Amino acid sequence: MRTLYRQQNVVFYAWLSAKMVHLIIISVGITLVYTWKIHDGSLTTVAGVLSQMSVGGFAKHNQSRLDKQIRELMDRIE
Repeated sequence: MRTLYRQQNVVFYAWLSAKMVHLIIISVGITLVYTWKIHDGSLTTVAGVLSQMSVGGFAKHNQSRLDKQIRELMDRIE
């Protein structure tokens, strides 16, 4: 049970880190647009889409893995 809790913490903090990187990328893109360093929001859009895809895929993969481990643990208890 303790290793499952540890794995959930690892997944959560990895997801949180990826989300923070996503926010930083978006912030930099918006700053560049508003300071006229670039004249198009395409950088922001592309960075946002790529970041969301990677965060979503990572979370989905780890959630299914954890669900499988929880089911196995519950089967062992029964």
